[in-house]
Amino acid sequence: IALLCNKFDFISWEYGVVILNNLLSVFALYLVYRITFILTKKYRVSLCTYIYALVFVGVSPWCIITYSDSLCFAFPIISIYLFILFKKHRNNILLRFLYAILLGSVSCLGLFIKPQVFIVYISIVIFEVMGFLIKKESNCLLLLSTSFISFLLFSILISKVCIPSLNLEIDNEKSMGWQHYLMMGLNEETVGAYSESDVYYSRSFDTRKERNKNDLIEAGKRLENMGFPGLINHINRKEMLNYGYGTFAWGWEGAFWEDIPDWAYNRISVFARKFIMPDGEYYLFFQKTMNFLWLTTLILCSFIGMNYKKMTDDDLIVNIIILSIIGLTVFLLIFEPRARYMFTYSPLFIVLAGIGYSNILEKLKRFYGKLVSATKNKNSIS
Repeated sequence: IALLCNKFDFISWEYGVVILNNLLSVFALYLVYRITFILTKKYRVSLCTYIYALVFVGVSPWCIITYSDSLCFAFPIISIYLFILFKKHRNNILLRFLYAILLGSVSCLGLFIKPQVFIVYISIVIFEVMGFLIKKESNCLLLLSTSFISFLLFSILISKVCIPSLNLEIDNEKSMGWQHYLMMGLNEETVGAYSESDVYYSRSFDTRKERNKNDLIEAGKRLENMGFPGLINHINRKEMLNYGYGTFAWGWEGAFWEDIPDWAYNRISVFARKFIMPDGEYYLFFQKTMNFLWLTTLILCSFIGMNYKKMTDDDLIVNIIILSIIGLTVFLLIFEPRARYMFTYSPLFIVLAGIGYSNILEKLKRFYGKLVSATKNKNSIS
């Protein structure tokens, strides 16, 4: 993006990334509508879910930040939609190959940008392996093999072609392994979040092997010092850090919003900053509204099991979304917790909320029908 913007001298590279972020966000919200309609078969519910998503995350200030969280906003829901298309086109082998290839490629790209995105692909693989072992479905094997080969080839393309083309000096001996993030996730002082002292500790070791070994030893010491009751308390605090912000910790994490470039100034942006900037006139209103919408989303998600039937393709998709969210939650509880990491999965939360809303309406409709029927029977007897 930076190379293209600089070459044509049309806009700044930051503006180019923001435009890309917003295009991906628009596409992600469209997929919220499409997937909700596919799973509920209800136009009004899907439209309401889309409008809800637009108000909740569509206008989120995270969408205008040039950072990996906003860039990967659409990746999880795109992966789900590609899997849906694969399942829907049972009689077209070419399209199934295409969707499987795209699924592997999107998952690979997401893994390189934001590892949490890959959890959706893992969830799909788990259910497809179960489908192959239990039902002996050949389609499951087709998806697994094709998407894996696509993932492997795309990974080679990125690591051997794309990354070297950037002319960056990368010293693999200075990389931080999962051991570092496990250690940092057990830091009680920071509730497992980013710790500068932990970074300095890890960087004090010259080689990657030595660093990983000592990070793992330190993680074991912290776990031992906590004890089981302390670990439970630590997990509760980390869970609150992940799920406790409807703004996804906007204004709390990082300093992405502090420096405002000249191209970002216009009448609309000046008015918008009154809502989204922490020192803005209406920021408290924005914050409370987002918290209310996030709480409503989580409550509606709890109603997804009210209309459970046999394991159809639609049920399979819902279960994959649920497993993906569970996987994300476990990932953040083990490693570094961040409320903004939840933002990337917010479209999936909203899809589940839309299904929950649909189930509530269905239950109310049945209850009302029984009530009317009972009233009519009572009147006829009288």
